[in-house]
Amino acid sequence: MMRILFSILLICSFQFIYAQTRDCDPVVLEGSSVSCMLGIAPTSVVAFKYENASWQQIPMQIDERVLLDIKTPYGPGNDCLYKSIENVAWDVLFYADPNTFTGADTNVTFDVDDELAFMAKDVGELAPNTTCPGGVFTNSKCQVVVSDPLDNNSILGYIYLFEQDGSLSQDAGVDYVDYAYDDFNGDYFNNYTVCINATIPGINPEDSRVTTNRYSQHFSQRWVKDEIKITAGNASGIDILDQHQYFINLNACNRNEDTFSDGKGPIIANKDGPVRGIRSVMGANSGSFTQLDIIFTECRVENEMFYRLHPANGFYEALDLNIDAIGMTFYNNQTVDGNGALIPIAIDGNKDNNVVKEEPNEWELIIGAPGAIACTYTYETDVILGTEDEFDMGLVEGFVAAYQRDWGMSESRKCTGDSMSYNASGFCFRSIVCTDDRYDWANSPSCLPANVNYFSQVRYNYFLSPQTTTSEAAKYASFAKNPLTAMASMQICSNTAPTCTDGIQNGDETAVDCGGSCPPCMACPDETINSVPSTPGIYIYENNNSITSNATIEANVEAHFQAEDYILLTNGFHAKGNAIFRAQILNCAINTAPLIENRSQLEFKVQILPNPIQSDVVRLQLYLPEAGDVLLRLYDLNGRNVGNTQLERAIPKGNHILNYNALNISEGLYLLEVQSAQHRVVKKIMVAN
Repeated sequence: MMRILFSILLICSFQFIYAQTRDCDPVVLEGSSVSCMLGIAPTSVVAFKYENASWQQIPMQIDERVLLDIKTPYGPGNDCLYKSIENVAWDVLFYADPNTFTGADTNVTFDVDDELAFMAKDVGELAPNTTCPGGVFTNSKCQVVVSDPLDNNSILGYIYLFEQDGSLSQDAGVDYVDYAYDDFNGDYFNNYTVCINATIPGINPEDSRVTTNRYSQHFSQRWVKDEIKITAGNASGIDILDQHQYFINLNACNRNEDTFSDGKGPIIANKDGPVRGIRSVMGANSGSFTQLDIIFTECRVENEMFYRLHPANGFYEALDLNIDAIGMTFYNNQTVDGNGALIPIAIDGNKDNNVVKEEPNEWELIIGAPGAIACTYTYETDVILGTEDEFDMGLVEGFVAAYQRDWGMSESRKCTGDSMSYNASGFCFRSIVCTDDRYDWANSPSCLPANVNYFSQVRYNYFLSPQTTTSEAAKYASFAKNPLTAMASMQICSNTAPTCTDGIQNGDETAVDCGGSCPPCMACPDETINSVPSTPGIYIYENNNSITSNATIEANVEAHFQAEDYILLTNGFHAKGNAIFRAQILNCAINTAPLIENRSQLEFKVQILPNPIQSDVVRLQLYLPEAGDVLLRLYDLNGRNVGNTQLERAIPKGNHILNYNALNISEGLYLLEVQSAQHRVVKKIMVAN
């Protein structure tokens, strides 16, 4: 296997506070943010934390995604779509699943649109670069720094990604989520009815269950979740859910989670991983492309509704509890008394007239002996929203609000489940805009591309102990709305510290040879390295100022460059297949959190937009902390310079967009070197012709 590494590493020692205050939250990175792992088989990536001076493997997973035409999950023919037939490009990023019509990812490696997930509670300490765990390729080390935007972007902790050698399991022997989904006797393609001519009750019965140490949930049909048992803390664990409701009309039963499931529509993906389970379904009566994605983690569930429908009435979404929830209490941030104190709302099946619902709730709490559910909502749209009164007067295109009905057996809307409502609480979006790009343009002009809108909504449920407080519910809501951030960077991993026994091993008659024993080695003057021995082995070059090199690193040779100020690789530098090259800059002494923030403001930053590229032009977003020239070079994975060398002169300090002309480059992975007078960054790019 070819193992080549190009990197300049700043070794910085700084403090961080390791506080597990967000244990229920996952950390999710798209492949585009983890360039150091791109091109590796998803199952070959493993994660570790460093704690108490030792490496500990942690569970992680990679969920592959694939960009496909929106009708692909319906399968061959796609002839049962309801008037969603217009011929306009509409590609959607789906979770890949080889067991459905969505299919496997067309890119078998970890690519830019795949997702890598681990839990925030599994982060650890900053690891030294002189050690690495067993079972991994030591030149594949990728450091991930996890930060909390709610705490001035302070560092929560670190994890380290590696490519494993085949001896490790990605789950690290841990399974936080068990998603036992119904596989329809192992043959979804033949045993699941996607296209149905009419609504047929119970056409695709299902028996799927998600279980963690905090909760369990059950699904009996595509859209029908009919059980929630909370097992966090000392919760009683009884089932308190009638059904998780999704419906279109408040006063009719013709469009709801039951009819969605009884009509045409596919399962997009079912995925069970150690960190999260994923369930994705599509098809809601005449909303052929309306989609629901559910992400299960240990104590949190995300329900994301992609509302794609012809002009209708919007939708409602609510957790409708059952009779066993009587005795629990409901709180939300809007329902307060004249002094601003929260008003408890008894869940008892008696209509509540004092519940405030003008806007979606910032947070909600359902609490009692069966456990606690802390909820919050987010949404994205380009619909012009206002108040309900403004919508009724035609001044805006729609409105969003909270929804709550605790009417018990007096519920007039006897549509699904037990036909009763016990604190059915949730979210409401009302509008008559079109959100289906392909819906019958002739009869629905608002669905023309120039007029169509979009709307998506996420409900976050945290499953907690009966001792949860309202202030904690508000805290969890802020966690969901302010996800943890993470930054990944390639690093050097060496199981042994570099040594020097008799001067530098360089094999170059023009290079400066320190000579003597170890102490003088770190006092060498500037060094030029024009060649490295071809005999297999490890060759170490140390200098307290700088190193410049145009050497060739032969196969099975490992070369280490270490300098205090900078390392410059000039034209002609080349590392062949099965060679390892490491470059390490040692002059970095940042040791306090405030200085980290200052440093981030001055950091040399490069981002490729988009990645992969599908043209001869690579578009770079660049932040230059000081004015100067910028040099661009392109290498293949063998270290050969395969593109033109492009020099951008006299670029001012600040943010810039640069275009690099990568002419006549074939499809594949490359390394783009971006270098200024004081900085150098190497970015992986993927060319997809």
